[in-house]
Amino acid sequence: MRKKLRIGVIFGGRSGEHEVSVRSAGAVIQAIDAGKYDVVPIAITKAGNWLAPAAAAELLPATTQRFLSSSTLSGKKEDVTIVGDPSRAGYRRGLSGLARNLW
Repeated sequence: MRKKLRIGVIFGGRSGEHEVSVRSAGAVIQAIDAGKYDVVPIAITKAGNWLAPAAAAELLPATTQRFLSSSTLSGKKEDVTIVGDPSRAGYRRGLSGLARNLW
């Protein structure tokens, strides 16, 4: 059997659109082919804190949680690494408000 590719779905955030992002993440997670991909939910709270997959899953509706793997829902501690695409110029907003090239 071929190993599934893990895909992270980042949602939430400090925006006023937080709830919309949570609902959108649910729709995306339900649309992903669970036979090919293992979805890892990663939430950002309204306060800006990042949540581990098990805690992030709790923010999703029960109908969406059924699409997640049992290891994600178990609360098993896992490290999640977010790797940028080195083929693209990545930017972030610095404290001065100026965009800085990360590559």
